[in-house]
Amino acid sequence: MVLDDATGSDQVRPLLPGASGTLVLVTSRRRLAALPEALPLTLDVLRPGQASELFARLVDRSDVQASDSSVADLAQLCGYLPLAISLMAGQLKHHRTWSLTDLKARLVSTHDRLAAIRAEDYSVAAALDLSYADLDANQQRFFRLLGLQPGADIDAYAAAALAATEPAMAERMLEDLYTHHLIDEPSRGRYRFHDLIREHARSLALADEPAGRSSAIIRLLDYYTRTSRTADRHLARRTAINLAIPTDNQLARIPLLATRGQSVIWMEAERLNLHAAVNCAAHDNLSKYAIALPVAMHGFLRINGHWGQALALHDIALAAARQEGDTLGEAAALANIGDVKYLIGDYQAATQKLTIAMELFRSLGNKLGEANCLSTLGIVRRLTGDPTSAITNLTNALELYRLLGDRLGGAIGLSELGNAQYLVGDHVKATASLHAALELLQDLNDQNGQAATLIFLGVVQRANGDHSSAAESLTRALALYRETGTPWGQANLYLALGDLQRVTGELISASASLTRALQLYRDLGHRSGEAEALNSLGELSLLSSMHDEARARYAQALAIASDITAPLEEARALEGLGRCEIWDGRVKEGTAALRQALAIYRNVSSPHSQRIIDTLREQAEQS
Repeated sequence: MVLDDATGSDQVRPLLPGASGTLVLVTSRRRLAALPEALPLTLDVLRPGQASELFARLVDRSDVQASDSSVADLAQLCGYLPLAISLMAGQLKHHRTWSLTDLKARLVSTHDRLAAIRAEDYSVAAALDLSYADLDANQQRFFRLLGLQPGADIDAYAAAALAATEPAMAERMLEDLYTHHLIDEPSRGRYRFHDLIREHARSLALADEPAGRSSAIIRLLDYYTRTSRTADRHLARRTAINLAIPTDNQLARIPLLATRGQSVIWMEAERLNLHAAVNCAAHDNLSKYAIALPVAMHGFLRINGHWGQALALHDIALAAARQEGDTLGEAAALANIGDVKYLIGDYQAATQKLTIAMELFRSLGNKLGEANCLSTLGIVRRLTGDPTSAITNLTNALELYRLLGDRLGGAIGLSELGNAQYLVGDHVKATASLHAALELLQDLNDQNGQAATLIFLGVVQRANGDHSSAAESLTRALALYRETGTPWGQANLYLALGDLQRVTGELISASASLTRALQLYRDLGHRSGEAEALNSLGELSLLSSMHDEARARYAQALAIASDITAPLEEARALEGLGRCEIWDGRVKEGTAALRQALAIYRNVSSPHSQRIIDTLREQAEQS
């Protein structure tokens, strides 16, 4: 028995036979959840290969094969829907002069793909209209509003913002659309349109009043910005610049983001939707949101290694700020671009962007922005072999943070100051700065900051020969990073751990740690870290008398360090290459490389220069 196009379980139940031995097949546009004894079978879209095969079979032309790339493209444009594929195959079959390229061009160029997917009186739009007509007025309005979502999926909170309702009501409406097979739920609580259904919802929304559409989009952008700011309080490395947004609808609900873990989960789930929202704001001349939302996302994108996305978003924010004449927004965007540029090893661009941003902040009297720029510039100075200037920048930043009462900025500044002090050989001051930073970060419950500071402290302790304390610091950092899960932090940790294991003779463990650090740095695109890890692996290979492997590692590190202007790693690589040459009997070549390294060490006032001087003196005595 076939019961076709049932409107609901109540219509089906009286028709079910009471005797056994009868198979009943019920088709419906709804999910008949009130028939628990029935076996549900949801018809999904076709797989790409199946869709191509169906298209080619229906066209039935010798010049159209399922393996053609254009057939695959057409199947994708049809959303892999059997109805859409059959309609487009019918068009091609009856237009013998058309080619696959012609048909594909029609679909790609049209502004209304749904209207183009038709044959005689049949169309995908007409089929969707039947499902839409089955909704009540409130459901229809909700369906249209969901079509305004610029991202790929949505949850109840974002849907509630669009519809100006409570999340509980939005969740019920989402469930209603799910029951009508108009949206899918690919993961718990997150709903997604099929591409063609999304287009249908958007086309219907365009018939609504423009003011209503605009208000809905603004509510969504406001929700995303405020929720991102809430999450950022648990994720940001520094206190973010407070940028104004057009509305601040405090009545709208946002999810509970009381911890760092909750904030990371929300940001990762919404990351691509937030990017789409920024694009939407820029396109719709809602510049304040296009400026403010990337700022709120920066902390998350930074610590989780989404650096390419961060640059793209901050470029949008910068263009919007300049178009709007928003100097504060321009400065914030430039500062964030500079922050990411240093992470990817573009130190020249980082210095330029940060310097311009700092001057803009100063012109506005914004001391927080100025302090943040000084702090980041201090890191860049350290990485480019000028730790003395780094100390000056960081000290000035700390004075501003203290003036502002910004404990987070002060804690991170102290941590970075300790690292710079270590590089100039002042281990006593470095240890004091790092302990002070650690105490502040513990009070602030900043696990990520604590872990980073413990790594710096472990490096200093290792340099002082206190290997047990270094191991303790790094073990504590490892425990913290296991909770926070930041790939960049873990890379730094495994680098420091591998260096400690190397000097304590745990060579197998050192190799595993350093190799893991190298892979993490490469995955992130962190070229400075990659050079450091390669140099450390070179030292490990040299210690193991694997000179050819060591030479290869040092050569790779040298190429990267030279390219990004990282003089300390450049000198370290040259020193390693020099030692390889000497130990292989090429004393002249080795001495030349050591002298190059010495010149760089002296230029950046590194205490490592004495180590090379001693080596060169030994070589002179032996000769």
